[in-house]
Amino acid sequence: MGKKMILALVVGGMMALLATGPLYAARGDVTVGGDLLFRVRVPSGGLTIQERVDRINERLVKVLGDPQVKPGDIKVHRASPDLGLFIRNQMIVTLDENNARANGTTRKALGQDWMRRMKRLAPQY
Repeated sequence: MGKKMILALVVGGMMALLATGPLYAARGDVTVGGDLLFRVRVPSGGLTIQERVDRINERLVKVLGDPQVKPGDIKVHRASPDLGLFIRNQMIVTLDENNARANGTTRKALGQDWMRRMKRLAPQY
């Protein structure tokens, strides 16, 4: 194979990688298919930020694997003493006061924002 052909393959491969979304997620990012759903900014419940992200991802994989899931299944409910973002009856993330404060908002507003993002992206997955 000639040098020009190898260069073309390398450049083409790099362009394909860039077109699929970010090559890495920032600390605390919860992403699906390269799309940012939300960012966990603080530890909670004895879990580090990364442990929270890992648990959220496990829940998302489980729930989003169901082809019956619809945007209407994504809701914010009370999860005593906090609020939670749910898909059907599976809590995805706790909307605690510290994370809301770190985002400069309230728990309810944070939940509504994250819910809207998930609903917008849900049909793609």
